[in-house]
Amino acid sequence: MEITDVDVLRHQAWLAQQINNNRTGERTTCDLTLVSEEHEFQVHKAVLMVVSKYFEKMFTIEMKEKYSDRVEIKQIPHQRLKNIIEFVYGGIIDVTEENVSDILNDAEYLELQVLKSQCIKYLCEVVSAENVLKFRRYAQQYELGEVLTKTNEAILSNFAKVIQLEDFMQLDFDDMSDVINQRNKGCARSEVACFNGIVGWVNHCPLQRKELFVKLFSEVDLSSTNMSFLEMASQENLVKNNLLCANFLVQGSLMFIQRMSTSTFLLIGGTTEHEAVVYNIMSKETTQFPDLNIGRMKATSAKVGKRVFVIGGIAAGKTLLKSCEMLDLDQPDKWIVLPDMIQARHLCGSGLIAGQIYVTGGMNTYHLSSCEKFDIQANVWTRTENMLQKRCSHGCVVCNGLLYCIGGKKGTEHISSCECYDVESKKWKEIAPLNEPRRSMASVVLDGTIFAIGGIGHNKQTLSTVERYFPERNTWEYVAPLLLSCSRASACVLGTRLYVIGGSSGVASLKTVQQYDPDSDSWTICFEMKKATSSTTVVVV
Repeated sequence: MEITDVDVLRHQAWLAQQINNNRTGERTTCDLTLVSEEHEFQVHKAVLMVVSKYFEKMFTIEMKEKYSDRVEIKQIPHQRLKNIIEFVYGGIIDVTEENVSDILNDAEYLELQVLKSQCIKYLCEVVSAENVLKFRRYAQQYELGEVLTKTNEAILSNFAKVIQLEDFMQLDFDDMSDVINQRNKGCARSEVACFNGIVGWVNHCPLQRKELFVKLFSEVDLSSTNMSFLEMASQENLVKNNLLCANFLVQGSLMFIQRMSTSTFLLIGGTTEHEAVVYNIMSKETTQFPDLNIGRMKATSAKVGKRVFVIGGIAAGKTLLKSCEMLDLDQPDKWIVLPDMIQARHLCGSGLIAGQIYVTGGMNTYHLSSCEKFDIQANVWTRTENMLQKRCSHGCVVCNGLLYCIGGKKGTEHISSCECYDVESKKWKEIAPLNEPRRSMASVVLDGTIFAIGGIGHNKQTLSTVERYFPERNTWEYVAPLLLSCSRASACVLGTRLYVIGGSSGVASLKTVQQYDPDSDSWTICFEMKKATSSTTVVVV
């Protein structure tokens, strides 16, 4: 007769039940009595030694308890000890928000990892904005890495609410600093909430905390906020009564003005092949930059300081490219040839993190999941971790220090799946999918959120729909559609506006530059370029 896995599990459950029945029955084989607060519990040494390192050491090293059939557990009240014994034998314990701290403490004392795991499961399941700081404290105290990750995610999702809690006001400086660092940095909403949280925390105990405000205020990214907030912040007593804070505010205001005044983008390659042209959205004037060494379509690009990098793509003769070139904007007289990528690819994505350019997926003779990175200082390419799935013609952006890959194409399938990469943990993880599959979209980050714009849908139609991803909520939401449907367009952010440049209507390339205003959730035609273009790459200059 064949023994199945179900048979084995059934037998294991039966045996566990028999051992438990033996513990509580009249003809018990228990060889140890545990005592707490004069209450006695019959147990088997062998069972305790299997599940608890505390008891394993007690009965295997030369301690007096090794030779005793009676052990007093003074540190754990009798009802809690009873619950633990019933869990050890039966696997059931009622974990609640009120008792989880006690159970964790007892599990730590008895070195009961299986009980600790039960608490971890509970904490991860019920974490919320209201209890997140308490649970985070447990995670730090008992070294619960999985719970710490969950609580950090919950803080990100509910940041504005969490920093108004009484628990937040009670945090010490280091813990409070750690909590505000979990926000979506560079997002205006998060930075405003961060400022308000810091002010509230300092004013909760002003005598002890007033001197800490300067350091905390310096961490707020004022340049990503707006003028109304900057004016409000200037009236806050903690700011205006401190010269250093007033200087921070002036610097932030100047950076904000500089960001708002940026009005030019550099459009590279595409259907214009070798060309690199600067467009000014205010004057509508163009400036011709030197031609690329190799005309390329469907390339990707990155701007690092005053240097523009153009990577991969496909040449006019349909030759796949692994070549890369760089233009120094301080001396824009020629494109400098850089080391080749490890693998030729077009329809790929790229993003800059910590001085390294990451290139994701794309297509060679087949769709790729492989990724590589360019160390700008060392001038060398190295492989990095593959994406979770193959994709080309996908969106690729960096938001809050993570690299996001959005939708695209895999084989003949248009996909809606999305994933993000953490360069510190070197791991990809799946995030919420798009509301509809799309490839050949444009993608950008505006105010800490990610936009997936236009593209080609699953039935090969050119899309006008636009989706916006909120990292703190892990959700995609539709915003106003484009005025002109397009795929293979480029997109960038100038000031507080989003610009979609050219693209293909499905019939022909477009000359239009479409502008999106997030405040009114509306699109307008900004201007028309002299040449229609698609499959270009763009950087803000």
